[in-house]
Amino acid sequence: MHVKNLCISFTFFFLNEYNCQVGRSWLDDALEPIYWPLRRTLNEIVKSVIENRKATERNNLPKPELSENLEFPCKFSTPRSEKVPQSVHKLRPGDIDLIGVIGDSLTAGTSVSATNLLELPAEERGASFAGGGADTWRTRLTLPNILKEFNPQLSGYATGTSLYIEKAAGLNFAEPAAFSSDMFTFIQLLVQRIMNDPTVDFRKDWKMITIMMGHNDFCTANCNLKNPYDALIMHAKDLVKVLRFIRDNLPRTIVNIVPPYGKLYKYMFLLCWLSKLSH
Repeated sequence: MHVKNLCISFTFFFLNEYNCQVGRSWLDDALEPIYWPLRRTLNEIVKSVIENRKATERNNLPKPELSENLEFPCKFSTPRSEKVPQSVHKLRPGDIDLIGVIGDSLTAGTSVSATNLLELPAEERGASFAGGGADTWRTRLTLPNILKEFNPQLSGYATGTSLYIEKAAGLNFAEPAAFSSDMFTFIQLLVQRIMNDPTVDFRKDWKMITIMMGHNDFCTANCNLKNPYDALIMHAKDLVKVLRFIRDNLPRTIVNIVPPYGKLYKYMFLLCWLSKLSH
C-alpha cells in the first residue's frame, strides 16, 4: 500500500505542492500494519452509525412505493445465450458472469447514504451504482442488481460497507482519492483476484469491468500543472495502458468506460488549498 493513499492532509498538501512522485519506501512498510486496521475500525464505526440511523428511519418513515412483488420491467424470453458467445457483439445481459470496478470514491460508494459529516467516510460499495449488489433493484437500482435479474448467478459485486481489500467488496477495486495513475495497479489486483478465484472459469466466463476515473486529476490540474490540459493527455495515456492490459490479460471482457465529469477552473488559492487538503 502506497503512502499517498493515507488520508493525511499534510501528506497530500506536500505531495501536490512539490509534485513529488511517491514510490514504495520503508515508510510504507512501517505504517501498513496500523493503516488498514485503522481504516477498518473507522469504516466499522461509521457503518454502525449509518445502520442505526437507517433502522430508526425505517420505523418512522412510510414504506417504499415499490412492492416486493413488483416484477422487473424488462423481460427477455432468452436472457442468456444457449451457447457461450464467442464475440462481445453477441452478448445478452444474462451472459455476464462476473462484474468488476476500478475507480475512485464515486464508484467506491463513498458517502452514498450519508446525512452528516460523521457518515462521510463510509465506503458503501454495496450501494455503488457500478459494482453494488446489496439488496435488489427495488431498493438499490445498480448495474449488478439489474444484471442479477438476467443472471442470478452473477458474481463479483460488492455486498456491503467495506474497504476494497475485504471480501464484502467483491471485485470493486475503487479507492477514495485515487488518481488516473493508480488505475494500472487496480486492474492488476482485479485480474489477479479473478485468476485466484476457483469458482471462476477464467477463460470461459464473460466479465464486465466498469472504469470511472479522473475526477481527482481534473480537480487538481489547475493547482499542480502549468498547463491544466496536460491532465487530459496523461489521463488518456493511463486509460490506454489499462485497456491494453485488459486486452492482453483478461479474456472475454466487456469494458464500460464512464467519462469523469469535471471542469477546469482558473487558479484560485482557496479552491486549490481545499483541493490539496482533500487529495
